[in-house]
Amino acid sequence: MNKNIHIGNRQVLLNYSQSYPKNRETLLASPAFLKFVTYFIGQQKESSPEMYDYLRQQGKYSVAESAKKVVHFLRELAVFQLDEIESPYLENIELMLDIIEKAYHEWRSLQRFGYMTSDNAPDFGINTLVYKDSHLNDLILRTYRLFEEKLKGRPNLVYRQVQAGTNACFSVHHQEEPFAEGYEALAKIPVIDTVMLRTPMILHPKSSKRTGMFTETDVNPMTYLNMDPEEWFCFPMKVGSLLCYVYFNAKYTASALSLANLFEIATKEETTGKPDLVVIFGNEDGKNATEFYHDTDNNIWVGCISDHPRIEYFGYLKKMSLTLHNLAMMEKGWLPIHGARKASCSWVTPVPENPSPSRRSKPRGRTRSKISRSCSMIWGPSTWKTAFPMDRALKSALLSAWMTWIRVQPTGIWTVPFSWVRKTKMPGWCPRPLPIGSLCTIIRSICSAMRTTTQTSWA
Repeated sequence: MNKNIHIGNRQVLLNYSQSYPKNRETLLASPAFLKFVTYFIGQQKESSPEMYDYLRQQGKYSVAESAKKVVHFLRELAVFQLDEIESPYLENIELMLDIIEKAYHEWRSLQRFGYMTSDNAPDFGINTLVYKDSHLNDLILRTYRLFEEKLKGRPNLVYRQVQAGTNACFSVHHQEEPFAEGYEALAKIPVIDTVMLRTPMILHPKSSKRTGMFTETDVNPMTYLNMDPEEWFCFPMKVGSLLCYVYFNAKYTASALSLANLFEIATKEETTGKPDLVVIFGNEDGKNATEFYHDTDNNIWVGCISDHPRIEYFGYLKKMSLTLHNLAMMEKGWLPIHGARKASCSWVTPVPENPSPSRRSKPRGRTRSKISRSCSMIWGPSTWKTAFPMDRALKSALLSAWMTWIRVQPTGIWTVPFSWVRKTKMPGWCPRPLPIGSLCTIIRSICSAMRTTTQTSWA
């Protein structure tokens, strides 16, 4: 992506390699700042007609012309005092202060991300990325405070150190050659190698649930791939022991970077080889489909999720990646099992050594100065993955036995039979805690019955 700034889908992408403001003067004079001011003025037409008319001087200027006038005024405000500036935007200082406040909050309401390239940069490191992103955060915050204090005519009395820059940033590099024949279109997409998240990273996706099924197709999604390499990124990650390349449309950067909280990012050395799994997220094919395909010639499982407002939900990326992992592992003769361990603990407040008379009259049935702790292990959605080696004849029987045993558990689990994915909720089953000892016992029993070893990978 060669643009210095991209605004769309309530999201901002800043290209530090193309344009990076080192000080306030370069920030206010940058094309990126002008583009944001233009965007902000256009947004006021519906949300605040009074501000919209004031910024356009009652229709005297167009949106683009008024943006240039506002930027020129702000550059003067950053240097001179109010009595030294002649501008129509100072006719109503109270309204101008409200405009500055709203522009700042409009900026912070967007999902903001920055990135830079690590190619041909021998001195590049995580400190370079962190420093640039942190410096931008401080620069924007200080610039906003300067405008606010000059318009109010006094310094602030309370200062709040908030995230005024980005929510996250990352660095990318480029692959030199395609990893397999037929995948040449993906070779031009930059690959993420480092991610920095500013916690708490609070995002606001348009969707909060996943709908539909992941269905198998006989057509490789690469044949109907519709993308501009300048608008896409690749997030390489390890799903268990498998290497997965997630190619995502830049408009879904928030969902893609959230994968860093769940999966391990693959290193530059690992991304030089062929992946086991490929996920294409946000393909502009107009199909509104979630499909997967097995490329037997290259032994790659390919998942494709069409571009649609409903897919702006993290579950689509996570579950497609796990589905491809399950299919690939079962193709190799393994049975992947997805589950979670959750400790539910209740604590009792200890009774003091010398309780008051009121406490003596209300005994609680607890030994003094001791804490009673009750913990239970509960089966739930996927947090860890393990796979049992077996031949195909044992798969159905083992899965049936496992599901019969697990029916006593109170929560839903994710089951993955051999060619489909389905979330099975188990209502009405007897609630019973699953101690970790019982889980270990059942695993040892399965391994003993099969007379083989168990390979386990934690994610």
